[in-house]
Amino acid sequence: MTDREFVELEGVNFKVVWKKFDAHSSFFVPCLNLKEGKRVLRRVCKERKYKVRVQTDIVEDVQGVRVWRLEDEK
Repeated sequence: MTDREFVELEGVNFKVVWKKFDAHSSFFVPCLNLKEGKRVLRRVCKERKYKVRVQTDIVEDVQGVRVWRLEDEK
């Protein structure tokens, strides 16, 4: 597992508190290039062996990517 606390999108580092990213929780990262944002976030979550759902979202008129952590397979 990687120690990376930050995810870089479009030259901006976003801090993600991975130890609090439990099943059924989510986080939102604002970005303009949605396709690239989804690709990067999927890759980072895959490195951490998290099962996630990644989807474009708009929060308070700001577009970006939302990542939900799903239940781990047993």
